[in-house]
Amino acid sequence: IAELAGTREITMPMPMVNILSGGLHAGRGMDVQDFLVIPAAAQSIAEAIDLAGRVRSAAARVMERRGLPTLLADEGGLSPGLPSGREALRLLAESIDAAGLRPGADVVIAIDVAATALWDRGAGAYRLAREGRLATSDEMIAMAEAWVREFPVVSIEDALDEEDWPG
Repeated sequence: IAELAGTREITMPMPMVNILSGGLHAGRGMDVQDFLVIPAAAQSIAEAIDLAGRVRSAAARVMERRGLPTLLADEGGLSPGLPSGREALRLLAESIDAAGLRPGADVVIAIDVAATALWDRGAGAYRLAREGRLATSDEMIAMAEAWVREFPVVSIEDALDEEDWPG
């Protein structure tokens, strides 16, 4: 694997740590399933865990300060019940700052939309219940593109339903 990746050193992959949760993992408290951080500046697994832990602790403090719930979802992420993915990304970026880290340099963001759970076959669209709207495949793609432009998002998983081949 190291040879395929173009490196001779054996290294551990950078962890992606769940900070905010929604979707089926959190009783649909948010439409999007997971907002994760990747400690990009870490030079070791111990430092990666420390950086991610700092963001997780800061997120809890930011949420408490805002009067948001700090409930835990089934995979350990905090579930603030925000109305949109954009609001969750704002909270996550604020949490990275509050941890004394630089968004986009020290820590970057990954998202698992889990859009299959949002697909409403009857409506032929994605049901974003927290936002109170239906979205087409093109609108889901545009939303993901906007997130990448506005925030240091480097990975988006399952942005569309697993059978949405045209999308």
